[in-house]
Parts: sequence; structure tokens; C-alpha cells
Amino acid sequence: MIKKMRAFLAIELVDAVKAELADFIEHIKRKRIEGLRTVDLKGVYVTLKFLRDIVSTEIDPVVEIVSRAANTLVPFTLAIRRCGVFYNRLGPRVLWTGVIGDLGLIEKLK
Repeated sequence: MIKKMRAFLAIELVDAVKAELADFIEHIKRKRIEGLRTVDLKGVYVTLKFLRDIVSTEIDPVVEIVSRAANTLVPFTLAIRRCGVFYNRLGPRVLWTGVIGDLGLIEKLK
């Protein structure tokens, strides 16, 4: 049986940023918003691009290609800027934060 996986090109956040987001999440939790669910910060990242659903045999080649591209980049800096919410008919579903910084460098990964 062929397994499929949703694949994203994303950047993992550094621990200092995760700590700030954790503080922000705790602040929001204290508001006791009905229906609010939070995620583990291990699952928080900066999404660059949704690749698609890929089959398990494609994982290694995709990782190889992305790794080669990432290794050509110089270190860069990003910072969190602004936040917002994605809604559906039931109300707020996803809290997002924007980023600023060396965005031109990460465009090369797309």
C-alpha cells in the first residue's frame, strides 16, 4: 500500500522565538476563549510553501533536493511581526503570525 504525506517547505523556529510564542499562547489561554485549542510548539513553523501530498517513495528525493538548496544559503534573520486569525463559519480557527527580515534569501528556497 502506498502511503501519502502532506509535505510543506518550512523553517523551524529557534528556541527564543518559541519561548516568546509560548508566553503569548499562555496570555491568550488566560482569556478563556470558548473552543480555543492550542498546539504543541513542536508543531509551529514558518511555512514557505505547500508542496503537495507526496508518496513515501518521494520523501528521500525531496529531502535531498531541498537540503542541497538550503545548503547554498547564507544564515538569515527573521522576526515575528503582526498576527491575525483565519476564520471559517464557526469562528476563529488558526492564529497566524507574519514575519519580517531577510525574506529575499528564503525566496530562493521556493
